Amino acid sequence: MNTRTSEFEQIVENTHIEEEYDVVDNNPQTPSEYDPEWSEYLLDQLSDSELINGAPTVDGLRRITEKCFGEIIGSKSTIIESPTSQNNQRCTICHTLTISKYRSAQSISVDGCVDVLYHKTPYPFKDHLVATADTRAEGKALRRALKIRVVTAEELQNEDEQEA
Repeated sequence: MNTRTSEFEQIVENTHIEEEYDVVDNNPQTPSEYDPEWSEYLLDQLSDSELINGAPTVDGLRRITEKCFGEIIGSKSTIIESPTSQNNQRCTICHTLTISKYRSAQSISVDGCVDVLYHKTPYPFKDHLVATADTRAEGKALRRALKIRVVTAEELQNEDEQEA
């Protein structure tokens, strides 16, 4: 065995190689975002813990956005209306996402705006209207970016649920 080969093998053995995973699914069977199968494909990527009564959580949509669609390079909320006693405890938020799409390398911006009313929000979320509206607005922006017609689990919360 020549020493040059053994030196090379030693270097290779001592080198720590971190695996990089390609976040883009290059499988030709993956539907494009314009195909009717797109929504079902995305929803199939969610784990059971990212679904509540069949509805995706915002955390789950955020994860599959970055896994299947594009890198979220901007995520910002703007409070349009803060809750006060004069506005019947209404909170309005607009959430803007900027996403660099994997397939086209194009950046897109998408907004999602929601109103949350104190008297229509279940406990304990009614005590945190700004945070609740923020999460729901982000979910709406993610749904719009992904072009899926579902409602997030957070948007389905309503006063009909039993108070704790």
